[in-house]
Amino acid sequence: MRDCEGLRPGPAPDDDDLGLPAARRGLLTRHNGAHIENHWVNRDLCNAASLMAIGILTDDRALFDRSVTYAKEGAGNGSIPHAVPFLHEGGLAQWQESGRDQGRTMTGVGRLGAVCEMAWSQGGDLYGFDDSRFLKAAEYVAKYNLGHSVPFTAYTWHQGQPPGKAMTRTVISDVARGQLRPVWEMLHHHYADRRGLGAVLHGLAPRTVPGRRVTVAEEARARAPRTAASWTRPTGRRTRGCGPARCHGAPAGA
Repeated sequence: MRDCEGLRPGPAPDDDDLGLPAARRGLLTRHNGAHIENHWVNRDLCNAASLMAIGILTDDRALFDRSVTYAKEGAGNGSIPHAVPFLHEGGLAQWQESGRDQGRTMTGVGRLGAVCEMAWSQGGDLYGFDDSRFLKAAEYVAKYNLGHSVPFTAYTWHQGQPPGKAMTRTVISDVARGQLRPVWEMLHHHYADRRGLGAVLHGLAPRTVPGRRVTVAEEARARAPRTAASWTRPTGRRTRGCGPARCHGAPAGA
């Protein structure tokens, strides 16, 4: 944003001015004293995205790097290996909250998309981490929410304080299935436009759903829940007028 034409930002605040990093780090490391698996992926991703954004805004490279490390190997459900716990055939991967409900599942996909996009703008590629594990999960979620069948592996986690109570979901949830959420355009822009994968993502190109045709732009205008920011055009498709080429295409510093 600082390189965007016409923007005249003032001095960047430091971490102490914002007063958030300590609390965010605390949740990701201690999880409020709960079992490490107690918090769903959405809760972790809110804090991981906040830390990463603060690190970028305040030019705190250590904080940013810590967020990237957490995304790759963190113990909580907000890390990519835990957010996407199971790989399936056909280029699909199961999302951690798929057995809970589809509203939270799609919101989580949007939040991880925001983390990946911020990392990309700083020269990192979480989109492609672990053989594009996130892409496979996005395919899975989009496909199911368009009415197709997808495989499901029983998911077990521990709830409450350590040692926690083991809980298991054995089937994918159809709660909120097919809702429109403004989370897809950023992913479509990266995988289809930047990486040239075409309409590889189910549901991210113009598509047919029962009774009517829906486009990405229409989705952004649809009944966007408060849990997902719907500024998909300025945040998901940055092209011209944003300074150096890093706003579109190769990551910054690449």
